[in-house]
Amino acid sequence: MLSVFIIGSCVSRDAFNDEASSFFNIETYVARTSLASALEHNHVHGIQLENIASHFQRRMVEIDINKHLEALLLSTKADIILLDAIDERFDLFLFNDGSICTVSIELLSSGFSSSASDGKIIPRKSDEFFQLWEQGWSKLINILKKREILNNLFVNKVYWSNKHEDGSNFLPNYSAERIFNANQFLERIYSRMSVDLNSEQFIVFPESMFIGAVDHLWGSSPFHYIKDIYHGIISNLLNTHASSNEKKSNLLLDLTSQRLTSSIQWYEINSSFGATIQFEADTKSEHGTSDMRALFCIDINGYKGKPLDGFVVSHIPSIGMYHYLSTGPNKTSTRCSFTLPATCSSFRIGFRSWMPENEITIDWLRLSQVQKT
Repeated sequence: MLSVFIIGSCVSRDAFNDEASSFFNIETYVARTSLASALEHNHVHGIQLENIASHFQRRMVEIDINKHLEALLLSTKADIILLDAIDERFDLFLFNDGSICTVSIELLSSGFSSSASDGKIIPRKSDEFFQLWEQGWSKLINILKKREILNNLFVNKVYWSNKHEDGSNFLPNYSAERIFNANQFLERIYSRMSVDLNSEQFIVFPESMFIGAVDHLWGSSPFHYIKDIYHGIISNLLNTHASSNEKKSNLLLDLTSQRLTSSIQWYEINSSFGATIQFEADTKSEHGTSDMRALFCIDINGYKGKPLDGFVVSHIPSIGMYHYLSTGPNKTSTRCSFTLPATCSSFRIGFRSWMPENEITIDWLRLSQVQKT
């Protein structure tokens, strides 16, 4: 299970639905705040948080005005920090005392009024806004470098869509000009981010995928997408994390396009004594096979102890200990890890399906020994 710290919008948060919860848990979610505001140190005073009805919205405004993001980043244990720039669409308000806040819809619901006597509005997409955003971005990079977790940062490189999946536009709320200008500013932000990040830290989509969903949970918007975007986010994070782990692990087995039968296909494995083993596989079914129709089996010669974590012992002696492989009408993923007994350095793993034959295929599989740090 990978833990995720999200700094961004529903674009990133909505990717972690029920299906993705098998692989990820959300440690922290910070939204409705611009980096231009979030990492400043001067608190904003006089905001009537009690006027904000929603607990979530109230908490997001509180994080922004009380500048909690830095403390959250300094204490996070998340495996992944996922950032998107969609919430850079809000104006900023710079107070006369030097404090700053994000003028989100949630802030306005508190009764906040951007009176000229208290300070000034800094319009989104303006040069002054970008300069303040860049200062915040640099602070974020420095915090992550200080924690030695900059490589955990991934940018969800999304743009506003121009149309719905049925071909309709977003008028009257979003004109073509407004969408174009928003994307131009996003491109400016991403270009600056690329100075500090490598290309593998960006989750990139073809332009054709940016399509608004007609029946999105949160309504019609250029950044409320069809499901392909959200699936792409999860797939990218899983694959990137798997590649990263390979660099830190000894690869023990790598399979592709392995069709399963009712006979167990065994593979002999050699590792270190008491090693922690990581298992990752994608399976696909040709006929919409239901869950729990394929097994991942382990056989440790002479082992009489309790089952390894996540495994159960079959009443069929030839199967031994097993873990279900996720299966379904589409490609599904299985991720697990287990620790071998201290006296064990060799074992074998096997795979089998139930009837009918030849319905389930292992699309790809990796078995790795995780190096101890």
